[in-house]
Amino acid sequence: MTTNPLYAPLSQAVDGLDVSRRHPIVRTPAAGDFFEGALLGNGEFGAVVVPRPDAIVIHLGHNAVWDKRAQVVDPDRMGTFANVLTAAEEAARHGRPDEDEEFARYLADTEEGYGAPYPKPFPCGSVLLSLDTRRCEVLGYHVDIATGICSVQLTIDGAPSTVEIFVAADSDTAWVRWSAHGTATLPVRGLRVLPDPLGYDGADGPADPIEAGNAYTRPKSAFTPNEHLTHEQSSHHLAFVQGLPVTGEALPDTPAFRLGLTSDTELTAGTVAGFKGRRVALDPLATHVAPTRELNLRIDLTQDELSALSAAPVAVEMGDQDTARSATTASWRDFWARSAIDVGGHELEALWYRNLYWTRCALRDGGVAPGLFGPWTYRDIGSGFHGDYHFNYNVQQLYWGLFVTGHEDLHHPYLDLLDSLLPQARRTAEQYYGMPGAAFSLIGWPLETTLAPYLCPKWAWEAFIPAWAVQTLWWHYLYTGDVDLLADRIAPFLVDVAQFLLDYLDAGTERLARDDGRLHVYPTVVPEVYGLSDGLRLNVDGHVDIVFFTFAFQALVDADEALRTAGRDALPEDLVQRARAAVSQLVPLPTTETDEGTVWVSVAGEDPDVVYNVPAAAMAVFPCEAVSLSSPADQVDIARRTVRRQRTEGGNDLVFVAMQEARLGQLDLERWLRHVRYCTIPNGTATARVQCAGGRYDDATPFDFMARMGVWTENFAVGAVISECLLQSHDGVIRILPNWPLDLPVSFTELRTRGGHRVSFTRRPGEADRLELTGGHERELTVVPPWSGPSTVHPAADSTEEAQAIHHPPGPIRLSVQTGTVVRISPVPSLNDELEGTTTCAIS
Repeated sequence: MTTNPLYAPLSQAVDGLDVSRRHPIVRTPAAGDFFEGALLGNGEFGAVVVPRPDAIVIHLGHNAVWDKRAQVVDPDRMGTFANVLTAAEEAARHGRPDEDEEFARYLADTEEGYGAPYPKPFPCGSVLLSLDTRRCEVLGYHVDIATGICSVQLTIDGAPSTVEIFVAADSDTAWVRWSAHGTATLPVRGLRVLPDPLGYDGADGPADPIEAGNAYTRPKSAFTPNEHLTHEQSSHHLAFVQGLPVTGEALPDTPAFRLGLTSDTELTAGTVAGFKGRRVALDPLATHVAPTRELNLRIDLTQDELSALSAAPVAVEMGDQDTARSATTASWRDFWARSAIDVGGHELEALWYRNLYWTRCALRDGGVAPGLFGPWTYRDIGSGFHGDYHFNYNVQQLYWGLFVTGHEDLHHPYLDLLDSLLPQARRTAEQYYGMPGAAFSLIGWPLETTLAPYLCPKWAWEAFIPAWAVQTLWWHYLYTGDVDLLADRIAPFLVDVAQFLLDYLDAGTERLARDDGRLHVYPTVVPEVYGLSDGLRLNVDGHVDIVFFTFAFQALVDADEALRTAGRDALPEDLVQRARAAVSQLVPLPTTETDEGTVWVSVAGEDPDVVYNVPAAAMAVFPCEAVSLSSPADQVDIARRTVRRQRTEGGNDLVFVAMQEARLGQLDLERWLRHVRYCTIPNGTATARVQCAGGRYDDATPFDFMARMGVWTENFAVGAVISECLLQSHDGVIRILPNWPLDLPVSFTELRTRGGHRVSFTRRPGEADRLELTGGHERELTVVPPWSGPSTVHPAADSTEEAQAIHHPPGPIRLSVQTGTVVRISPVPSLNDELEGTTTCAIS
């Protein structure tokens, strides 16, 4: 009895840890700028390592450290939704409401706080290791993404040397180690801890190219960076305590943080040679370092109330760096063991691994969700668009690729974020809208306010936002099958949002008084294109609203069925029935005719050649999944035509458009790679860059104006695009290589599908394709293999040539698979002609 090679397991065929080592993030020579630095992080605490020619600078930030100020409109001044809508309709009788003097004044009132001091991520300071350039040359850095360790490469007296830096996996601590070779001492001039030197003053920041004259991207601030600042110094320790800016007078219980540096080598005060030949005293947070052949540094960030942190200096033990290093490398080893791909070192492979690395640096289970720019902040970097939570795609996009790669634990910070915003969303629904449920709004921040901030109609009336806010929660259940999570945390959100959206639909439909038997979304705002239009004609039944309302209602219906099947408490029956009925009663998607045929548009009556900021006309494909490759041919044709024709400005679509194209099997990967390169900045991440004037931007707009705002965490989802090209399952059909070049060999291990199935696959030159699937929580499934001929389905119970195989004709393969059962599928050269149609293979 001999072993059949077809039965060799694929689940461990690709070692993600080994493949990740192929793709270090490397920079040569030295760096002079924040955006040239290496990004490190443990999911909350972030570091940017900038090896300057004369120093190694480490900028620190944290997802949970925010400016605590807020200027909000008094609810009485805000008014109620019904009253404001009446005023908007009256103003719209004469044109655009924002051109009506009285209504324009109201709009200005509701948005005035957006340019004022505002909650946003706050920089946590920097640590500077000063070098003697007469003995030392900085050469660059190497980040091993397999371990999270950054090696700054330099020379000492002409000999190679390395400074090792990493962020601990389990604490808000960074470590630095530097050892000299031979008998030479290290060329260290001194150490310094720097409170952020600018904070958010931004007075000399660039004007906003979107809307000249406002302060949306870099708001001015009255906050003085050294306000509420104290410092500590001892023979082995430097630290400062920073009270965070708050609305009103700082109090003892004001939130604060301490950035501390501990050295195993003695630190001494003194003087240095000044610019004009004088000896000048060192800054209180700067020291000399005693001559040494090895230097170990520990950097700690501590958060507490100002009174507690300022009470007395804290003695920090140096601790065991080797133990911290081992725990950190073990954490990364576990991370890379979840799933893996191997494309032979291709650029796509590098993008997949590096962006997963940065995602993990920005997210961790139990941590605070990152804002727009994650935990990497310095001066006004990270404050663009206030660095907060924008729920019209920005905050959600980071999580798009987590479920297919098996990293659903990194979605928990988003769940926690929604938990924190839920009371505010419920009050907004009740007090502003006069409706039940929860009304999540465009903007969120980790600060308690009565209502959602900035309920300005030209933003807040994007009716689809509550549904979009909870979408990934439903995806989380579909991939994991976690019924407890569904019952305890996900379903309550679906209920609250459905309650609000159903009443919103009824109220808008009644107000429009159209006798067509349909439910209408009114008012609404197409994502950042028209605002409040003439006569509000473009503020009814947006494409994005229709598909997101449908998604939310269907998710509620399906969640109820899943809970009932699992023997758990069902959802409110009357609400489920209303949601089921609304799915069929919603108005159809708006379309128009072009010289190429019928296409969707974002709202009825618009020009199909308009330039969008997000691909708003094709959201039925993604993220709403209403149309897929399994849809009727005419719908697929409209979808493909729409995606091909729509124009987007570039600042928000690096991932978004590509996801739509990949879902339809029409993404040109080479062209997309060129676009990724166009958007890539020196630290290796992809920024948001403009690619098309004619929408919000014109020909005089600097196309890279967003590049220096910060590290756009949303664009870490470029890895999700690659995963979609390898495996799709969103419509209940598992498709292997649905958008992959035939001539590009690839293997992947343990990618996940809806239903919780784990899929591994390999395609190599000179070998037959091989596919392995491990059953998840759904028993019935359909697989579309990436070959055109017949297939053989191999039960994995036996590993011999004599094991029984089930032959299957060309086309989709329907399987009935028990949880945990392994199935292997491979192409066969020929089968008898009588094998026609599809059959169901029961594998147990």
